[in-house]
Amino acid sequence: MIVTLTFSPTIELSMSTGSIRPDDKLRCTSPRYEPGGGGINVARVARELGENALAVFPEGGATGASLLALLEEMQLPVASVHVGGWTRECFNVIERDTSHQYRFILPGVAIDGEEQDALLDLLGRHLSSGGVLIASGSLPPGTPNAIIGRLSDLAKRKGARFLLDTSGPALLAAHGAYLVKPNERELEEVTGQPLHEVEDIVHAARRLVAAGVAGHILVSRGRKGALLVGAAAAFSFDPVAVDIRNAVGAGDSMMAGVAVGIARGLLIQECVRRGIAAGTAAVMTDGSVLARAEDVERLYANVPAAVSLPHSRKMAEAPMSLRPVLPRRDAQ
Repeated sequence: MIVTLTFSPTIELSMSTGSIRPDDKLRCTSPRYEPGGGGINVARVARELGENALAVFPEGGATGASLLALLEEMQLPVASVHVGGWTRECFNVIERDTSHQYRFILPGVAIDGEEQDALLDLLGRHLSSGGVLIASGSLPPGTPNAIIGRLSDLAKRKGARFLLDTSGPALLAAHGAYLVKPNERELEEVTGQPLHEVEDIVHAARRLVAAGVAGHILVSRGRKGALLVGAAAAFSFDPVAVDIRNAVGAGDSMMAGVAVGIARGLLIQECVRRGIAAGTAAVMTDGSVLARAEDVERLYANVPAAVSLPHSRKMAEAPMSLRPVLPRRDAQ
């Protein structure tokens, strides 16, 4: 079982307009409503790829009821905690004249200490030995970063592997996670280290491993592929070139592909190749489907094999203490 946690779920409204101009009324197409939030997206793709997946999240207000209804229509298994605040809505607008996409991300609803405890209790009832727990997305305002460490401890007690996709200081709270997935900018933020070359990225990722944040650091690099860094080895993965139609959910789809590989007992390098295939499949869709299973399987066959990176002087240096240089970003 793959169990996902979304601290800040959302209802995504997607629409288009001819051009975006200040002050004018902008006539939009009828909106499309989709359930969203990192962990929910991961669970949707994992189910599409044939794995058992459960999405856990807080929900509240009329928007929370709408989110549950949308997920019921999709027949996605869920377990939720009702909270006092209303579930957020976010919206994406495509400017047809330029094909530019504008994403407006609202902050997640605050959840208090009792609601946080209820979420962890709910997770504990569904996690089992050999399972995978994935926390994906930002923390709501006021939620302590230490809750990530509690998730890591919970996964260890249950014999599950913990995967994390978040940013800022919360990422550093994942002591002993199986894998964390920052992008280049997020890795630069938490290490305070400029990343100009592959060697710099590998060195920064090894600092996280040496600090006990996670056993594997998967650095997503968009059109440049990905890097996987562990204590003893590092690998580079080239991307598969496709036409990009939509960027929403690509990172979550990548995480789902990795999780599916882990659930199936694949080598970690093969898990990353599956992740790249899933993330690539997501950018090929119009957003109503995050990634199609048939696209993922076809692309997986074309993802180049991992390339082992040689050790270097910089990689062999003793890791410095980690110091986030920017405050946590409330990104989705």
